[in-house]
Amino acid sequence: MAVKSTTRALHDRSETGNMNDERALHKKAREAIQSGRLPAMKPRRTWGGPGSGTPCSVCGEPVTQAQMELEIEYRRNGATPGLDNYYLHIRCFAVWECEIAHLANGTISSNGAPDLTPLSTAPSE
Repeated sequence: MAVKSTTRALHDRSETGNMNDERALHKKAREAIQSGRLPAMKPRRTWGGPGSGTPCSVCGEPVTQAQMELEIEYRRNGATPGLDNYYLHIRCFAVWECEIAHLANGTISSNGAPDLTPLSTAPSE
């Protein structure tokens, strides 16, 4: 019997699964953002439908026809204008959105570690 990959198991299990799996998916999303495979901002357009077999931009596993696929689009300006499109599993999309929200709020540093800087820098008395 073949063993499923960890990422595939993340998509096949119920929502009440192991927290370590959730952490692994968050780590993959942070790595996708940090490596430039995914932008760290909300997309211009988002739409969904049955998977097309395209690899997910977060986890790298194909989004199969039995799964829902979300496609996100960004307009690229500058020397090479055009559109950039990315394909994600629903769960990977949700985790990616969570990670960009954390980055925007400053609760995760650019290296993926929690930002432990106090909110107030006023001197204490």
